[in-house]
Amino acid sequence: MNAGVSLDIDAVGALVGRIAAEVKTSAQTRRATLSISGKLQEPVIRK
Repeated sequence: MNAGVSLDIDAVGALVGRIAAEVKTSAQTRRATLSISGKLQEPVIRK
């Protein structure tokens, strides 16, 4: 598995960012990009 994250948190705790993940097996490679939003206390991750 390989993953990278870009995340900004502002002064009031709002989140904006993304996760890029890749999972490899001998037969296939799966990739996904997920968005991060919401607040620091209540993050939301979406495909």
